[in-house]
Amino acid sequence: GESRVDMRFIRQEGEESIWTRDIRLDFPTVGFLTEMFAMPAIGRDVRVTIGEEELRLVVDEGTALSGGAVTIDAVMDTSDAAKAASPDGNTLPRVRVEARHIPIDPLLIRAIAGPDGGAGDEPGATDTQPMGPARLADLLTSLGLGGRVDADADLVPNYNGQKSRLDYTIRTRLEDLTADIRGADTRMTRGSGTARVNRNTVELDLSGDLVASVANAEGEPATAPDASLRATIQLPPGADWGDLRTSDDDEQGDPFGGARADTPVRPRIDAAVVLPSADLAIPAEPIVALFSASAADTLRDLRTRYRPEGRLGVTTTIRGTLGDAFADSSDIKVAIRDIERVDFDYQALRLSATRSEGHAIVLPVDRPRVAFDDFSVDIATVEEGAASPAGRSRALTGRS
Repeated sequence: GESRVDMRFIRQEGEESIWTRDIRLDFPTVGFLTEMFAMPAIGRDVRVTIGEEELRLVVDEGTALSGGAVTIDAVMDTSDAAKAASPDGNTLPRVRVEARHIPIDPLLIRAIAGPDGGAGDEPGATDTQPMGPARLADLLTSLGLGGRVDADADLVPNYNGQKSRLDYTIRTRLEDLTADIRGADTRMTRGSGTARVNRNTVELDLSGDLVASVANAEGEPATAPDASLRATIQLPPGADWGDLRTSDDDEQGDPFGGARADTPVRPRIDAAVVLPSADLAIPAEPIVALFSASAADTLRDLRTRYRPEGRLGVTTTIRGTLGDAFADSSDIKVAIRDIERVDFDYQALRLSATRSEGHAIVLPVDRPRVAFDDFSVDIATVEEGAASPAGRSRALTGRS
């Protein structure tokens, strides 16, 4: 497009010929794409100033392609002192991007995940694909999010290594969200949450009410109000997402398809799916599978074995190293509490549990077992749909 250019060159008084420059460029309309927060946008009344020791770009009025407002303020110190502080003599800009009320679409999801957020070849997480920001992009896509978000991206020069680079932090706030969770026949309403991404950490925290298209034993839609999904994916100190490469180890490969065999870098994951009062007809397995296919398979096996029905509080936690199998039973835990009523199969019996206190923690991997934390519950047998009292079972801290 067109621009207006104002240039001033001033010679200082004295015998030496010392000149200073002051250049300003004004663009009525210009398209832009920030490298570290790659959301295409249109800027209006864009200003670029070039001085002797500083370059600056300001976008006061911008809009994303899908709507919402975007502002950018970028400044780069070009002084001799800044160049001397850089290990390779190159100075980099300090950038602040603010995006407000932006509709969620694939372009925004990729921007939220940061510059290292290229998703894997196939949607859906697997235990053999170590990913960081790419896992976040894939996760947000699988959740089928709808609504609008606010996001702030800060790009800051880092001159501490052998080569100058830009560090980045992207913070996102999500309000009035909906979600159609892929493969779960479940929708989230009244959703909200936050996401944060930098060079070695991804954090996600979402909450809302879950409503499934499947019906419970009473013929009503299965629900799980106040559900939450939390996850932190983190690299070891000093590593960044660029340390992960494909097994092909070529320049063009997707850096998050899998870790190189010759690098020890593996992201750690700490995730939890919390359902404070869940109808057991809610298909939680596809939600857990967003983090770990093996954990979802474990829940599926428990559902098949015990055929549970009813409502309780359940928290599934997943801790481990992405790219490795969850071999240790401490990696996956299912904590059960606040049982309202749950009917389940046990050997040749159909039992009913009500009025629980404390916690029962199922450790389903390797040698399945249950750990109790001052747990007690009323147990009855179920005969022809009716519960017959069978006493109160109490288990103090220990294992069974």
